[in-house]
Amino acid sequence: MVDVLAERVRKLGGATIRSISHVSELQTIPDDNDFVPAGEMVRRLLEDNRRMAETQRKAHKVCDEARDAATAGILEDIIDETERRILYEISEGDENRGSPTGNFSRERAREAHESDWFLYAIPEADDNTAPGG
Repeated sequence: MVDVLAERVRKLGGATIRSISHVSELQTIPDDNDFVPAGEMVRRLLEDNRRMAETQRKAHKVCDEARDAATAGILEDIIDETERRILYEISEGDENRGSPTGNFSRERAREAHESDWFLYAIPEADDNTAPGG
């Protein structure tokens, strides 16, 4: 997906990432080289993916305002992938002790993804409830 988006940016005349050091300059999620238990790792991944989804939605809004349906469509696919990762991390967190998501089950995650209230159904890390549950 990143390659598809990069090609779209290039087609529109924009600059794309040129090197690993360029990635390092542009990254918004800090590197995390600490060893952490599995539950904490899932919590951190969930937090990172939530931030990415928020940024992706902002980019989608820019595309909508510019009436750039092609780029918006690419971003929709990327947002869908990010939301699937979030749901997976929520369901994994439920299976670990000290879950960052309380009792948000895989079944509720699937239901949330298939419904209109998906964005509201993802509890925050310190929230033990979700709408409809």
